[in-house]
Amino acid sequence: MKRVNIIIPQNRFSSFTYCGKILLQLILSLMDNDTPINDVTISNTYIHGSLNILIDDAYLTVNIPKASDIAWIDTALVIPHHRVTKQCIIYTCSERDKQQLEKVGLKVSGVYPRPFNLLAYSLRNIPTSKEFDVFICGWHREPDRKNFAETKTIIDQLKLKCVSITNYPLPNRYDFAKVDDYTKYMLLKKSKYVLQLSGIEGFGLPPFEGMSVGIPVIYLDAPAINEFCIGFKIPIEGWIERPLPILGFNSIVRYAKPNMKEAIEIIKYAMELDRESYLDLSAKAIERADQMQKRVIQLIRNIII
Repeated sequence: MKRVNIIIPQNRFSSFTYCGKILLQLILSLMDNDTPINDVTISNTYIHGSLNILIDDAYLTVNIPKASDIAWIDTALVIPHHRVTKQCIIYTCSERDKQQLEKVGLKVSGVYPRPFNLLAYSLRNIPTSKEFDVFICGWHREPDRKNFAETKTIIDQLKLKCVSITNYPLPNRYDFAKVDDYTKYMLLKKSKYVLQLSGIEGFGLPPFEGMSVGIPVIYLDAPAINEFCIGFKIPIEGWIERPLPILGFNSIVRYAKPNMKEAIEIIKYAMELDRESYLDLSAKAIERADQMQKRVIQLIRNIII
């Protein structure tokens, strides 16, 4: 029997902290199915005698390594300045992140998505009216790699009814600190699409969570969201480079900008999609999300058996 410890950042609002808690939930759900675990914990540090799984940022993990047996990392926005030799197995959440780490000589043992909340299974078939055209979720900071400015322009121009969980000034805005998982998923269910125009991501949890309850995604054709999204793809107009201060270093992040003319036309088309076509897209979104969740379960079984 094994003890598993999930190492998360101390910041309780970090997306990595959230993903760690969802992973804990998923492992606990498997413990009754002959999975050889007798204890699972979540903490900010390495625990001797446990299988320690680190959920964190790729840049931080490589440059300021925490002790772990497995590092499951994403958001490689910039190539690390240098490589620290790590005595652990490394997994990434996207092919794009895998390529970033391999550029500096790190061995990546596999690509596995983040898990979605098990709450999604119980909410899929609950009938809800579509009160919102789009759902938007993300934390804004400069540079605006998530393209919030373009997102707001589109919302205003098309007069879309949106609901948002963000610190950016968008309509019907919810505070990250005050939204529980049930509320977030019900907001997703009440939305027709997830709108995600981010120009670069390590994975892209909001679109994935939307797909887990059958909400298609309107997304920019940029890494790593374009590796898995089901919905409508917005073409890229070009790429931009901006300083991204990390740990005192002036790193450069390169991210995509949307073709606004095409975006407007594609979103208009998406909003006018007939019911049968929308339901078909919704079913495909759930199917893709479930395929990805099975890969996460496969990873859990592989590393603890």
